[in-house]
Amino acid sequence: MKPSDIAEAAADRVERGWCQGDYEDSDGNCCVVGAVLLCSGEGGDFRAPDVILPSLRQVIGGTEISWNDAPGRTQSEVSAALREAARRLRERGL
Repeated sequence: MKPSDIAEAAADRVERGWCQGDYEDSDGNCCVVGAVLLCSGEGGDFRAPDVILPSLRQVIGGTEISWNDAPGRTQSEVSAALREAARRLRERGL
């Protein structure tokens, strides 16, 4: 899978269940980084986070963990940021 596909899969995963304060909670909900890491493994590309996370940082204008865990952050904001990162990666052919 391309990094853009993995970022889209991570957005889907966040939409199914999202959490703050941990990569993955006991119910299987993921934070933004946890979703990227899990979907990278499922997609067979463990290097994908090295491409996806910098693109995500450009979208959110900061570091992904503190952004994900910020008070008031919403699940829809997280999935939208991942989809925007995926769109940008597709524009670059990734």
